[in-house]
Amino acid sequence: MVVDDGRTGHDVMEAVVRFLRTIRYRRSQMFATLIVVAAIGALYYLTVPRVYQANAALLVTQTGSDIWNTAMAADGNSLDTLIPTHERLFHNSVVVNEVLEQLGQLPAELRIDFAASRRSEWGEVLRKRLTAKGVRQTNLIELNYRSRNPEAAAAIVEIVVDAYLKFIEQHHRDVSAELVEILDQERLKAEERLVQRQEELLSLQHELHDLGIRENAHIVHPAVQRVISLNEERIRIQQEQVGLEATLNAVRRTTSHGGDLRQHLLSLEPLVGREIVMNAMGLDPHSAEMATALQKKLLDDQARLDTMRNHYGDRHPEILKLARSIETARRYLDDLQRRAGSLGQDPQDERLGPMLLSIIQERLAKANAHAERLEDQYRDAEAEAIRLNDRRAQIAMLESEVDRQRELHDMLVNRIASIDLRSSGRGDVRVAVVSEPAARPRPISPSMPFVVGVVLIGGFLAGGALIHALDLLDDRFRTPEELQEQLATPVLAVIREMRAEADTVGIESLRVCCSGSEAETEAFRTLRTTIAFSSDELNCIAVTSAEPGDGKTTVLANLAAAFAQAGKRTLVIDADMRRPGLSKQFDLRRRPGLSEILRDDGDIADACQSRIVPSGLAQMEILPAGRKPLDPAELLGRNRMAELIAWAQSQYEQVLIDCPPALAATDGAIVGRQSDGVILVVQPEKNHRRLVLRAAQGLRGMQVAIAGVVANKVSAAAEQGNYGYGYGYGYGYGDGYSEANGGEAGSGDEPALDESQDANVPAYTADDDGDSDAAGGSGAASKDRAITVASTEPPNVRMRIVPRRAA
Repeated sequence: MVVDDGRTGHDVMEAVVRFLRTIRYRRSQMFATLIVVAAIGALYYLTVPRVYQANAALLVTQTGSDIWNTAMAADGNSLDTLIPTHERLFHNSVVVNEVLEQLGQLPAELRIDFAASRRSEWGEVLRKRLTAKGVRQTNLIELNYRSRNPEAAAAIVEIVVDAYLKFIEQHHRDVSAELVEILDQERLKAEERLVQRQEELLSLQHELHDLGIRENAHIVHPAVQRVISLNEERIRIQQEQVGLEATLNAVRRTTSHGGDLRQHLLSLEPLVGREIVMNAMGLDPHSAEMATALQKKLLDDQARLDTMRNHYGDRHPEILKLARSIETARRYLDDLQRRAGSLGQDPQDERLGPMLLSIIQERLAKANAHAERLEDQYRDAEAEAIRLNDRRAQIAMLESEVDRQRELHDMLVNRIASIDLRSSGRGDVRVAVVSEPAARPRPISPSMPFVVGVVLIGGFLAGGALIHALDLLDDRFRTPEELQEQLATPVLAVIREMRAEADTVGIESLRVCCSGSEAETEAFRTLRTTIAFSSDELNCIAVTSAEPGDGKTTVLANLAAAFAQAGKRTLVIDADMRRPGLSKQFDLRRRPGLSEILRDDGDIADACQSRIVPSGLAQMEILPAGRKPLDPAELLGRNRMAELIAWAQSQYEQVLIDCPPALAATDGAIVGRQSDGVILVVQPEKNHRRLVLRAAQGLRGMQVAIAGVVANKVSAAAEQGNYGYGYGYGYGYGDGYSEANGGEAGSGDEPALDESQDANVPAYTADDDGDSDAAGGSGAASKDRAITVASTEPPNVRMRIVPRRAA
């Protein structure tokens, strides 16, 4: 999986900013936590006993020859192990026991750290309070002791240093003589082993008759040479046997078939002799030699003729003479070949075949006997060579052992000679006190900077953890700014809780229509103005929410009435065919509507005009949901829905579509993709932040444009809490209108109901089905709640914040 680092960094920054904002809103808890932690820190600083520390520094060096350079480096005399070894010596039982003996002679006030412990426990107390640590990249050891009395700390450090120096003095006294004795014993043992190995080597060399020849001399041992020679002779005899057997079989086949034996005579010349071969071919040795010489002369004359033709013409006397000589020689050779051929074609001598077979068989028998003798000799020589190789390996190992023992003996002799017997005392290790034991005048514990730092860090961590836990338990949006930042969408309006109109349906149930002169209707008019002045064309808007019961239907109906009051011809479509709240609010549940249009194949204009009903308010018409289909999402995803929206935009100035909640179904996303934008209705006191974010991400994931968010049903309790919605908005020229003052500006304070009047009025909490339920039984309403509506500031009207009076 590929992770976008840029996006991840942005998410982390958003989380940090959100956490800082949470701390700002819950700063009282943070301050309280800091005060509690500071009180605990102050109590600790005032009550904990003071601890003083005494210090001393020692320099540990190694001088003289490094006699254990290789063999004994692990014993601690190298630089890497010298300091750690001496660090542990301070806690060694020998040093600790010496310290305890001197500690018993100190006055009681200097043994304050051991007063509460038995004498058998003094060693453990000393080890806990005493620390020895080497300084990095140096030969210094820092010795520290902590005590409640500075004088006692200095005295004990001085005793520890004296005990350590005494141990070093005793341990390294006469170390050179001891080392010489040990090395001399090792030398004698090495010398004895060397003599023993040399005797074994000489005995083995004598037994093997070793000539002193080694492999690096490039000379092969005679025994090995004999094996090589016998092997080469075996191979030659085997090749000869194979050739004789092949010749014997060929002669037998030729003789049995009466064939010409001359084809085998040349290959048998080494066996039967040259004279027999020449006689068998009808030639005498003298004629053969003359023919060979004449043929050679013919070749020479021919080459000479070719050379002369390059310089002389064809009629030159020398060329003619040489040509006649070549012609004569050729005629003689041709005649000789014809005579030999005629002689070879005479009937074969009956004695030639048996004679050749006898000669070949005799030679083959000799070759077989010779091969058997060579095989026996080769096996014996090979066994001797193998035994020789094993013994030579033993000699090589003994020689290596002799060399190693000789080197060890020489090394011990050289090291014994290099030891200075005159050196005594601490040998090659020198210890010097470079800083005398002394106690610090001020206590090291408790430390004011340390306590302050721990208080600050602990306070912020504890406060942050407390705020984070409270934030997890209260997963709500606290301010419009937080809602806007986390959803990356503008907050179009903030609508407070409204009173419910008992047993009202239709246009009378809309606050915009029945309370036109009240300030609470300004939220919807402000929402209408914000949409009208938006930079995007929002002629067709879908309205949805994260969960059921967020009041999306109420917001949509009042917003439609506000558009209609502004003179815009408005169509409201109930696309929530699962729970058609708008149709129920206007008592249109049994009327045909959207579902029938989407299933109809007729003309879209005729289908819509026959099913759109007036709302009771001029310029506002409603298309009910119709009969509930089996699969609303499939109907809304058809091209018929896009045609319906296109027709509605062509006939009306504003189209508003009521959609199901985004987390409950995908209907809202399907309709939102076909509209100009989606308005997401959120209840900050009811909706969890994670659910709202999931709903917004789901809409964006399906490429739906979110036009804005409406914060609905913000109660008086949220206004007085830390949710950041607690501002009473009023126009600067007054927000109270009544018939008594003729619509003039009121006092400028936010209108609120009298307590006696408000006590019997239930809070209006319209759910998605369009029902109006009383919220008094749910605990959401309180006795002193105010019934007002807050809104975002219109683009062209200057607003001021008016403090809210308690009801």
